[in-house]
Amino acid sequence: MRRPSEAIVAAVAEAKDEDMTTLSPLFTRIDPDTLDRIFSATSNQTKPCNGSITFDYEGCRITVNSSGTVIVDPSELIQRKTDIERASSREHLTRSNCGKSV
Repeated sequence: MRRPSEAIVAAVAEAKDEDMTTLSPLFTRIDPDTLDRIFSATSNQTKPCNGSITFDYEGCRITVNSSGTVIVDPSELIQRKTDIERASSREHLTRSNCGKSV
């Protein structure tokens, strides 16, 4: 079974359509060993904790819960891409109008 920390990196890479090796290390946002201890099954297959933890990583909101589910919300990532596209469009319009802002 995949550790929660591994599932997070894989899910974020998929959401961003990137290779896992291009992502920043998970430990820059959260301690992966602690995360795995909290949300991994114990030797008798019971979860050591009930609840969830939410944090940001690579422009996505990550939620891990005691059932082992990893939820990746890329809405922040999508919003950032939209803002960049808007800025790029404005820059293009400004250049195409002989330096006049529109």
